[in-house]
Amino acid sequence: MADAGRETQTQETNPQGELLDNVVQLMKSAMEQQEERLMKALEVRDANDRRREKINEPDVRSLGDTGNAIRMEDLVASNMKYSERARAYKNFLCSKPPEFSGTDSPVACLNWIQEMEQAIDTSECEEGQKVKFASSMMRGRALTWWNVTKTIMGTATALSLTWDAFKKEVLDEYCNERAIDRIEDEFRALKKRDMSVREYSNLLLEKLDLVGHIVPSEKDRVKAYMNGLPTAMKVMVRCSKAYTLREAIEESQFLEDVHSRGKEEEAEFSEKRKWEDRRSPPHEYQIYEEGRRISHRRKSKWCRECRSKHAGMCNPNHSTCLKCGMLGHSHRDCSIKGTICFACRKSGHV
Repeated sequence: MADAGRETQTQETNPQGELLDNVVQLMKSAMEQQEERLMKALEVRDANDRRREKINEPDVRSLGDTGNAIRMEDLVASNMKYSERARAYKNFLCSKPPEFSGTDSPVACLNWIQEMEQAIDTSECEEGQKVKFASSMMRGRALTWWNVTKTIMGTATALSLTWDAFKKEVLDEYCNERAIDRIEDEFRALKKRDMSVREYSNLLLEKLDLVGHIVPSEKDRVKAYMNGLPTAMKVMVRCSKAYTLREAIEESQFLEDVHSRGKEEEAEFSEKRKWEDRRSPPHEYQIYEEGRRISHRRKSKWCRECRSKHAGMCNPNHSTCLKCGMLGHSHRDCSIKGTICFACRKSGHV
């Protein structure tokens, strides 16, 4: 009985040991479950690897009674051809080809074709891949038009088009005669106005790519460019004797830069003049002649109060009497009555 009571007392006085045992059991159970899940995952991975190897394993089997079989060389060549096509398309996407949504702007269509040709040249696509890769970048209305075109021509025929034939199909759809006529009218009426020389030149060159046939010679292009310039700039460009369009653009850019620098210098000069005027004494003013500052006394004005010319506000204490010549009063307030001597300024004689 004593031993049983001592054991009961020991169990009651050691709850921490029981808690520790429970924690150890829970950890063991969790580790066993984790190990079981890991083994299942490894089995699934091994099964997937075996299935993948089975799929990629070449299928060499007889075809009928002819005794022919699929050769290993043909399978290797097919896999290499597929990998080459995938590599070519990856290189094409790495060159960041532009997307085309089929806008109504012929300039946007022409820009897309030019950027696409640049991407094709960069990725070194083969001739048979150009149309496939370029058409994969069509979106919206352009994609709808291409799907209709493939339906009419046949998918194989449409995808086998040369790049020049594909460009012709796109230009016929989005750069038709009506759109070209509109661009011609805009080209003839194009003016610089509030645009910079760079913006005006870029816009004119974009339209010139489409309607270059109306200005076939270099002289006609220079003339069309100068017709859109302001009168003063047009005269200066004409006097510079620019014979090519590039020379006319460079001369216009130079004149604009000079004009901009002149305006900046004028604004800086005006701000400096205002600041110096505020710092100058009240009895002086500043004038500028040929960039050189000259100080002058402020011009005197006729004062009705003291009947004399002076600058600034009238101060009776500083006014001079025209009769006696003394300071502090005017001739109307002079104490000397009658006539005075002009030489000595005293009364009684002349």
